[in-house]
Amino acid sequence: MFGINNLHVQKLISELQATSCMLEEWNDEAVLQQVFQYHLKKQTRSDINWIEFIQNWRDKESEIIELQTSLVQVYGPKYKISPRELRGWKSML
Repeated sequence: MFGINNLHVQKLISELQATSCMLEEWNDEAVLQQVFQYHLKKQTRSDINWIEFIQNWRDKESEIIELQTSLVQVYGPKYKISPRELRGWKSML
């Protein structure tokens, strides 16, 4: 069994834990990109402007957001968000 003290194992563990971020890290586009890649990229369309959605939310005075209503602005009113895709957004946020 690999030792937890092994530097390579520690590096792999830290890379795998980069799948979430705190509000303070929302200014770091590299961190956001990693979180997006992990939680949402395979569940959503490739042409959405998810980074602008995050930036707009970050810049609002209120931290409360009605997610499905806000996602209509990203996707348009005719797009049907699948339950899996909605879970991806919730995990990402």
